[in-house]
Amino acid sequence: MGLKLDYKRTFLLGFGFLGVSVLWLLYNTYVPIFLQAGNPAFEATSGATTIGFGLSAVVAGFIMTLDNIAAFFIQPFVGILSDRTRTRIGRRMPYILLGAPVAAVAFALIPVAVNQIPPELSGQTSQLGGPLAFFMIAIGVMLLAMAVFRTPVIALMPDITPSPLRSKANGVINMMGGIGGLLATFGGALLYRIDKLLAFAVGSLILLVAVAVVFLYIKERPPEAAAVVEKKEPWCRGARPLVAIGVLTPEEFVGGSARGLPPSAMYCTSSSVRVIGSCSRGSSAIWNSDMPGTYRHPGVLATSPRCADFAAGAVLFHHPPRWCFAAAG
Repeated sequence: MGLKLDYKRTFLLGFGFLGVSVLWLLYNTYVPIFLQAGNPAFEATSGATTIGFGLSAVVAGFIMTLDNIAAFFIQPFVGILSDRTRTRIGRRMPYILLGAPVAAVAFALIPVAVNQIPPELSGQTSQLGGPLAFFMIAIGVMLLAMAVFRTPVIALMPDITPSPLRSKANGVINMMGGIGGLLATFGGALLYRIDKLLAFAVGSLILLVAVAVVFLYIKERPPEAAAVVEKKEPWCRGARPLVAIGVLTPEEFVGGSARGLPPSAMYCTSSSVRVIGSCSRGSSAIWNSDMPGTYRHPGVLATSPRCADFAAGAVLFHHPPRWCFAAAG
């Protein structure tokens, strides 16, 4: 009899990706607003009414690339390290259990830092040293923690799924990521209207619940049981991670360019592009997973799309949007 995918287990594993998707979408949507609110140039074009630090679009754009910089340098190292880790709870779980709670707490503190801004000082960056330092520390801790546990979460799927079934498993996982994007898009907007603290707190709670589901219901296989016999493959297989990069890069360009739009348009554009990007990455992942040996080092392979994030962020920072779209195409 042929192998059959355990859809229940794969669905439960997808909660990890769901939690990550919720946090990233909320972060990429609202943090640019907090950074620029109070800047007359930003308010003139966006109509934003929230308080913020009044930073320029260039400085805010650079700060929004910090997640890609952290991922570029940390995720490959964590992927290699987790491939070599051996513990009673598995190779990936220690990094997930370490990084996720720290990321959730730091994420919830981001709007707390914004609320430290006196309304009459909104946008007066020179007088907001304390709140801005608090804000940047919260962001920095969150980004470092996310970089630590995101790769192990993604690498869990090839660890526990036989090679012939990874195409279907990738579809389920990316569907869960899309559901997370929808939750953040519609639920996040509703909660933000009530209170920005509530939106971020619920996002953190979703991540914690998602990670708890993964920890309780997903048991890693021993590395020896998960090993796959390697065979010599055509040269094009080695380029497959580049397809994932190519799929993700236009998403980053469009999402980043949308940061110059009014908040409502920016939220819809950025959120829609990222949710669609989650689905499109699924097709790339399916192609990646149907050949023997593709996931020999899943912890390393899972980092390749973040390199695209880094490249896209760098171009967005230095070039006008029209060149960004041309490069993405």
